[in-house]
Amino acid sequence: MQKIFLSLAAVIMLGLAACGQQQADNLTPNQTEEVKTAVRELLTKEPKLVIDALEAYQRQAREEQANNTKKSIQQFSNEIYNNPASPVMGNPNGDVTVVEFFDYNCGYCKAVFHPIRDAVLQDGKIKFIFKEYPILGDSSVLAAKAALAAAKQGKYIEFHTALMDWKAPKDDAAISTIAKNLGLNDAQLKADMNSPEIQQTIEADRALGLKLGVNGTPAFIVGDKFYPGALDADAFKKLVADVRQAKAAPSAPADPAAPAPVQQ
Repeated sequence: MQKIFLSLAAVIMLGLAACGQQQADNLTPNQTEEVKTAVRELLTKEPKLVIDALEAYQRQAREEQANNTKKSIQQFSNEIYNNPASPVMGNPNGDVTVVEFFDYNCGYCKAVFHPIRDAVLQDGKIKFIFKEYPILGDSSVLAAKAALAAAKQGKYIEFHTALMDWKAPKDDAAISTIAKNLGLNDAQLKADMNSPEIQQTIEADRALGLKLGVNGTPAFIVGDKFYPGALDADAFKKLVADVRQAKAAPSAPADPAAPAPVQQ
């Protein structure tokens, strides 16, 4: 499969590089066959050249995606960083802000939760923002509603932790058990879960995630950069350190045409 992918990608890249997209669209059948023949010969004679070209193309695509995501973070910075409905862990006045999109049924979210929570609390200067992003079924939505309802009773982090540690299905009985264990008013919790405010918070986080290109969980924003996928504690600490180092570095003259930087 990988060889097929490489070959197909090489045909597309080399064909377009040779004649440009618009010219490629106007090739005659004979010219198209000539291009295909030339590419097949190159694949046979110079496979490393083709692989190098593909890697360069993929690197450029990743850079373009990173730039586009950075622009989106700048564009939607107020929704990302300043939504009062988003729960916060760590230092609300921290010098580095981290945002996580997560799902309570996501195994990777569960795996990274404790290491990252411990890193945030040990650091003492990180503001960590939670974005409920329930994409793995109805029980994910139920859990997200319950956690946000627990926030109204001052127990979001405790409820969040309990949900991340919960091994059994996340149903109404589980929610009531966790609420009882944490000393919450279960009736009030259930009422708040069904409130329009909590539904709006979840819908807003979902819409924000789509605008930022969050296609799975977990997904992190550290400073002004987007990191899809799980982060272990060491990688997380390095990203935070990189943000601090970048803030401490002398600033280059501002480009008047560039968007204003996100200060987080």
